This record gives sequence, C-alpha cells and structure tokens, in this order.
Amino acid sequence: MLLPQLRALAPPGCWLLQTLAIVVLPLVQSCDRRGPESEESEVPTWSISQLPDVVIGTEGDPRYEFFGVSAGVLLDDGGVIVADAGSSELRFYDAQGRYLKTLGGRGAGPGEFQNIAAMSVYGDTVVVAERSFPNIARVHWFHADSGLLATVPIRPGDFTPGRVSPRKFLSPNAVVVTEGGSFRAVDPPPEGTVVRDSVTYGILSFAPNPGVEWIGTFAHNSFYSFALPAGMPAARSAGIFTLGPSLIMATSPGQLWIGDSGSGVIRRYDTLGMMTGEIPYPDPPRLFSDSALQAAKELATAELGSVGPDLVDQMYSDRLRPSVAPLFSRMRAGPNGELWVESYMELDGEEHQALVFDRHGRLVARTWIPKGLAVRDVSHDRVLGTQTNHDGIERVVVHSLRR
Repeated sequence: MLLPQLRALAPPGCWLLQTLAIVVLPLVQSCDRRGPESEESEVPTWSISQLPDVVIGTEGDPRYEFFGVSAGVLLDDGGVIVADAGSSELRFYDAQGRYLKTLGGRGAGPGEFQNIAAMSVYGDTVVVAERSFPNIARVHWFHADSGLLATVPIRPGDFTPGRVSPRKFLSPNAVVVTEGGSFRAVDPPPEGTVVRDSVTYGILSFAPNPGVEWIGTFAHNSFYSFALPAGMPAARSAGIFTLGPSLIMATSPGQLWIGDSGSGVIRRYDTLGMMTGEIPYPDPPRLFSDSALQAAKELATAELGSVGPDLVDQMYSDRLRPSVAPLFSRMRAGPNGELWVESYMELDGEEHQALVFDRHGRLVARTWIPKGLAVRDVSHDRVLGTQTNHDGIERVVVHSLRR
C-alpha cells in the first residue's frame, strides 16, 4: 500500500486530489486466528485455496495482458468478465481462462470507455459506468451475446440538479453516485494536521422514475496537509493518511453498505436510500506495531530522497498517529446478499482475515485471504482476484472456496 498517498494540492484555496507518492513497508502484527473470545468467534471458518485454480495472464498477447483491472465478475457457467482500465475493455474468458471476446474499447462513442468506474452483471446484461472525468459520466448497457444495448450520459439537468460521479451498481437501472465530479475541490486542513473530508452519497435511478435520491453526507477519508520544499511546482500538497479512518462502500443486489473503519459501524440501505440495518464490527481494534512503523519510515525516507526526512518524521509522529489501527480496509459483496469485510492491512498483499455477514447483518463465517490476492468477486465456491508480481505484471486468478 502506498502510505500516505500524496496528491497535488491546487493553490491557493483548494485541493486537487490526484496521484500518489510515498511507499511504506508492511506493518505486520500477529493475529490470533481464533478471533475474539465471544460467541461470534465460534462461527465456521471457510477456506480459500492458497494457490489459484485458474491463472489468466500472458505477456506478449494483448488478449491476456492487463493494465489496471478495475472490476471482475464470476459467471454462473464458470467464466469470467474482466474490466481492464488500461485498455478500456471488457474481456470475456471461459472457465479454463481461455479468451473468448472483447466488448468496448477506448473512446468517447457509444459502448466505448474513457475511465471505467464500475461494472456489474445481471443475468445476460452487463452494465458499465464511467467516472465524470475527463468527460461527462456515462452508463452503458450490453447484452452479453449481442453487444451494446444503450449508452446514456449523466448530464446535469437530465437526471440530477448537478454533476454526479458513479461508484457502484445496485441494479441494472440504479447506480450509487457521489455529489460532484471524480475530482473534488475541498478546503485544506491546517498544515501539519490530519482531518477527514466528507462525501455525499445518493442513488441515481434510470427507471421507472429517473433521478437521484440522496442518502446523506458522511465523514470520508483522512488527509494530511503539508508544505513542499522550496523549488517545487506547488507550495503545498496533501495526501490520504491511511493510518487514519476512512469510509468504505459496497453494494449487493438491492443493498448498499456504508462502513466507517474508525467506529466500525456498517450501515445497510435499500434501493430507496432508506437505512434498513446496522452492523457493529465484532472484533476489537488492534495496536500499530512500533517496529513496523519505524521500518516504514525508513523506506519512505529512502523513496523520497532529499524531500523526505522531515516530511516522513511529521507523518509518522505520535502526535498524528491514531492510538489504534482502522478496523477494516475493504468490503465486497458475496452471493445471496453476503457482505465480505476485509480486515485492515497496512500493506496491500499481506494475508489477512475477512468476516462474512449475511444479507441481514449476521456474522456467518470467517476466512483468510491468501497473500498477494486482491479480491474482486466472490461466488458460492470461487473467489476471483488479481495478483501483481514484483515486476508489476498483473494477472487475473480464480481460487476455490470451501464453505
């Protein structure tokens, strides 16, 4: 994981949240796989295979090369659909990982993509949403066999009073959106402090009554603001401070889940934006490792060179660091309305625990995500993910899941 993700700050009065900069080492703490001493720790443990059953990815063949997978879906027949952001393509593979066909491609025409934000499959319908940057956000509907069905731009005034950015689908005709564009201008925090910005979620429906039902405004990511050394293009910058709490969102058919990794509260909403339940994260918070933080500081200083030492010391100071780590880092829908909540990792790719809740919010299982696996989709007996090796080569993998 890149910590913090440094992003350019647009002077003088707002942030332009863009790309990242500082890398840290794994901050690994031992975990008791038995879980907390409570009745909930007695739930069954599901097993994900350590090695994948299917690996999709071959250098030199563009049909099997990936450059930033943004979404993936497991199909009932064993096949896979992958949304590759680098090529702006939807690629179909069979159960053995053999290439079948491609939909989409880079462009601004119907059925073409500029910046894929989300992709979901409902029966034989594939829906894709684009972010509202650099162009107007759009939603595309494809038939899995016959191709493009429709493309609808999301223009201010058509369905919404202002600009919105799609995030995840709730149904073929409803997508969760945030208010404003993909890049949001906000007031910067005082220099040398960590604060959380805010985000407003809504549900954009296309049928039968087009429009947005706003859910509410939530505390979002933690940010750190700092001055840049003299001679840099900007005087100030800011970064996502991932040692602090953040807001995590997931959708399953007909349900929206919004969780705060600091408080551990996960709220469930229906397609009308009404809250229907609440899950308190059952596991207690854990401490950061002082030795791992020190190692992370050393690596971050080396990565930044002459720019780094003072800045890294500030970011990892006791004054800024929370007393406990965030509780979780990702949420993912499983089959039949399940919600998979992955425990917080200081470094992406480390083995970590996932808690599985049913559609009513009851804890039903625990499992362990193998090292190097970034989960993209879950079915009853398979887990789809991506793996990236030390050379930056990305592959799509399918692991077996035993419940």
